Amino acid sequence: MNISTVPIGFDSAIKITSDNIFFTTKDGAITYVNPAFETITGYTSEEVLGKNPRFLQSGRATKDYYRGMWETILAKKPFRAVVCNKKKNGEIYFEEKTITPVCDDTGEITHFVSSGKDITERIRYEEQLKQLVEDLERANKELEMLTRVAAHDLKNPLNGIKGVLDLSLAKYSAQMDEEFITLFHLAQKEANYMNALIVDLLEYFRVGNNQEEAETINLNDLLDEIAKRYTSRIKIKFILSERFPTVLFNKTHLREVFENLIGNAVKFMDKPDGVIKIGWDKKGNEWMFFVEDNGMGIEERYFEKIFDVFVKAHHRKDVESTGVGLSIVRKIVEKARGRIWVESRIGFGSTLYFTIPFQTANP
Repeated sequence: MNISTVPIGFDSAIKITSDNIFFTTKDGAITYVNPAFETITGYTSEEVLGKNPRFLQSGRATKDYYRGMWETILAKKPFRAVVCNKKKNGEIYFEEKTITPVCDDTGEITHFVSSGKDITERIRYEEQLKQLVEDLERANKELEMLTRVAAHDLKNPLNGIKGVLDLSLAKYSAQMDEEFITLFHLAQKEANYMNALIVDLLEYFRVGNNQEEAETINLNDLLDEIAKRYTSRIKIKFILSERFPTVLFNKTHLREVFENLIGNAVKFMDKPDGVIKIGWDKKGNEWMFFVEDNGMGIEERYFEKIFDVFVKAHHRKDVESTGVGLSIVRKIVEKARGRIWVESRIGFGSTLYFTIPFQTANP
């Protein structure tokens, strides 16, 4: 087939396009290649005219691939695929290939038009990105395993230290002066903090790694139970919305989310008339829940950071916090394809919101 047989206007277009285009007979013999073909493959038109384009094959495609290609185009349908071919110099390249059958007035196939867009750089970038992701996942798993093992192995000697401190204080406190007893209490406090940190770290790595089943949860009962545990010990008023929905979620995880959010609101309450409101709404295909307090508030610069491990928005000496709780909450929520965020004003309190997918019975 000669280029002169191509409709007027089309010949100019295929000469200037960056797409690799060539024509073949019904039997697969090349009759025309455009300049982009020569640039991309390294072959001149004189070298390839009359030949079957199989010389471009890289050897990566299977026999089933070529069988499917021929079945498609002989059925007078366009064939589309990403193909890996080889240049004259042996270099591999990738194309988004379309092979289109062309028929005459009687409906018989006269030739095929092959058009390919060079996507080599994109494929290489995707392969590099894939390798980077795999390397990061492997590094994260190694770090997670190291942290888990370290945290687990620290628990036994730490419990031993706590035991020695408790026993020594109980047995010898009468022989200690006030300063020595204060130092012992400080050591006990630090040991308890380290134990809480280890427990939180182990929980952080546990969350999301186990496939735990969802169940139907009556949130009215769950939240009432959590609130009663606090109201029996502290003077904070809890206001719960009426008729919470019954949701489908892992109960252990959802309890952990609410306990962390409510616990934080209690922990950082700085007002004698503290109020904590817990409510919900339905937004599109999500349940949205919130825990609102009238406490000390959070600076805007911490709005995103508070969900990172070990980040604390407050450094009050009278409040013990490992800085892991909200990280656990975010991990649970995001694993469920939900969202979590905070709104706050210093001195007026904070509201933490989170969403989970709507999959449940009626509220």
